[in-house]
Parts: sequence; C-alpha cells; structure tokens
Amino acid sequence: MACVLGGCGFDSFFLESCFFLSSHFDIVRKRFKKIKFTQLPQDNETIRSQISSAVAYHNVILNTCMELQELVKSAVFPFLLFDSILICTCFYTVIKISDISKTLAFGGLSCATIAQLFVLTYSGDYLCSKSQSICRGIYYSNWYEGSPEQRKYLILCMAKGSKGLVFTMGLFNLSLTTLSMILQGAGSYVALLKSISTT
Repeated sequence: MACVLGGCGFDSFFLESCFFLSSHFDIVRKRFKKIKFTQLPQDNETIRSQISSAVAYHNVILNTCMELQELVKSAVFPFLLFDSILICTCFYTVIKISDISKTLAFGGLSCATIAQLFVLTYSGDYLCSKSQSICRGIYYSNWYEGSPEQRKYLILCMAKGSKGLVFTMGLFNLSLTTLSMILQGAGSYVALLKSISTT
C-alpha cells in the first residue's frame, strides 16, 4: 500500500511540476508576442531589452527543466521499465487464465499501470509542446517590422525553441509516442509468448 501511495505521490509531483513549468513557457510566449518591433532607432534599445529579458527568462525555465530531469531520472526510468514488463506479464496472464476473479485483478493492474505510464508520458509531451510554443509567440508578433538585427536575434531564439524540450529518461523519451511504442511492444511480446506456449 505504501508503495502504491508513493508512486501516486511521485506521479502527482511530476505532473504538477510539468504543468507549472508549462505555464512559464506560456508567459515567455506572451512576452515575445507583445514586443512591438519598429525600425526606429530610438526604439532599438527598448526592443533589445525586451528580447533580452524574454530570452533570459526562457533560459531560466530551460535550466529548471534540466534540473527537474536530473532530479526525477533515477525514479522515472525504473518506473517506465518496470511498467513495461508488468504490462506484458498482465496481458499474457489475462489471456492464459480462465478464472474470472484473477482476470479482473490482472486487468485492473494492467489498467493502473497504463494509467501511470500515461501520466508520465503525457506530462513530458505537454511540456514539450509548450516549449515549442515559444516559436509561435515570436511568429505571431510583428517581427517583420523589426530591423535586420532584431530579426536575426529572433531567428536564433526560434532555432533554440523549435526543437522543443524532450525529457530523456535512460532508454525512453517522455512522450505519448513512447507510450504507444510500449503498448505495441507489449502486444508483440504477448503474441510471441502465446505462439510459443501453444506449440
């Protein structure tokens, strides 16, 4: 019971941390979007300070995300690995056993495991999409009215934000694609074990 509560507490902490950081990416996106670019020389210093402030804020958030990744990596990777093995085992057990109570128990366990995987991968995927939204904030500003120097600086910011922030936990990236791959892999292993056991 303590293990289950600990796992739920960790999932909640990670989900809330990702959503908190995502809200800061939204703030940076809005800061870039609000910058009013002009080619007037007297406005250059103001625009430069606004861009510098937004970039500095963006860098602080990215550094915080990297610290979060280092903090949780040692816990998330075993969760992902163990959950992948557990899903395979539960799926295979559900297929092989005929007792309805055991089927329901293993079915419930597999659903809980998939839910935990979904929370972890969705959190990482959501944070990645929000980190990429910085580019949209820059794109929807009136950047085309800025000076060549200002546009060059914004291109560098967009190049940095276009990749998005991807949490890498050992062999896994925290994205919904990873969840899909784990479930597909589990299905393939179950089919293989079933074919081996019937021969």
